[in-house]
Amino acid sequence: MELEVAIGLIGALSGLIGAAVGGGVTLFANRQTNKDAEAQPVKERTQYIADRQFDAHVSFLNSANEVHEDMRQLWEDIAGQHNSIAASHAKYLESWRMYFTRTAAPRLTGPAELEPSAAALREAIFAYSQKMDEWMRDLSQPISDQTSTVDWELQLEALVKSLTEAKNAYIQKGLLLLSV
Repeated sequence: MELEVAIGLIGALSGLIGAAVGGGVTLFANRQTNKDAEAQPVKERTQYIADRQFDAHVSFLNSANEVHEDMRQLWEDIAGQHNSIAASHAKYLESWRMYFTRTAAPRLTGPAELEPSAAALREAIFAYSQKMDEWMRDLSQPISDQTSTVDWELQLEALVKSLTEAKNAYIQKGLLLLSV
């Protein structure tokens, strides 16, 4: 009889240990599930912010590319004395307006480490744009008072180089900081 009691106690103890281990595993799994569920909204918010940052910088860069292309086209029309200078100028002014409206979003969304590169790109575009505006004013003067096209081309070369370098630096820095 003692053997039967011992076997019964061992069986009961094994069942109790099994239930305790099973309950512990279930409790741990439930806690982990709850922890993951609580962390999910934070992960989603972090991803949403990262996506917004990326989109703001891509939009800014696309606008910078567009205004650069329109300035390049305007220059070609000025240098070639084409009749489409007015149309190219209007297109450039519109792309400048769109570009300018998109400069704020990257500043607001960050990251702060990318701001110096974005500022350098904004400054390069602004310098180029100021020169384009100066050239357009120069065209309104009599031909004898206008700056020579050769002088403009030298200035343009420096502006394009500066803009290209600023754009490339911005892209490189952005790729490092905005990669997810």
